[in-house]
Amino acid sequence: MATFVKLFCVASILIWQTSTTSNETLTNTKWYGTFNVPDPMTGTLEFKKDTVLLSIDGEVVESMTYKEKGDMLLLQKIGGQSSCNEEIGEYKFQLKQNILVLTPMKDACEIRKNAFLKEGYKKE
Repeated sequence: MATFVKLFCVASILIWQTSTTSNETLTNTKWYGTFNVPDPMTGTLEFKKDTVLLSIDGEVVESMTYKEKGDMLLLQKIGGQSSCNEEIGEYKFQLKQNILVLTPMKDACEIRKNAFLKEGYKKE
């Protein structure tokens, strides 16, 4: 009986960790396309474990932390060239046939909100 209880507890913890893990979908992905920074420029959006890097011509121009919550993506600047402060931007994200589409839902940083094009970004 004690062994069953231990196995049940371990299984419950593993299930809980899996269900609460953030950033499962976008981690270790890279997306290519046009970003308004503020003029349209070709670049990449590279998602690491908990940070995302926006690079133009191979140079990182903005770094942000990110969290996935269902189909929502929360972004917060940690460094870069924009005038954004530490406000959190909320974006709905959709993945369709290797295209990432970010739709701003709430973001006080107009520069970041306008950086993402509605056409989306191709997976590299």
